Amino acid sequence: MEPLPHDFLKRVAQDYGLTPGQTDALVKRLGDRNNEHTDAEVLGITGSALRSRMTAVY
Repeated sequence: MEPLPHDFLKRVAQDYGLTPGQTDALVKRLGDRNNEHTDAEVLGITGSALRSRMTAVY
């Protein structure tokens, strides 16, 4: 799957009232398509925190 544009993901996050942390996680996971470890590291959070934020998004 190709990465989704960051501006699109941010609009969706805003439309659904996601928190800033959830928005960051969503943009990283679906916009950059890196692995979970890399995304968590870039965001400065643990893999568990990233999974928790993504669970809240879905």
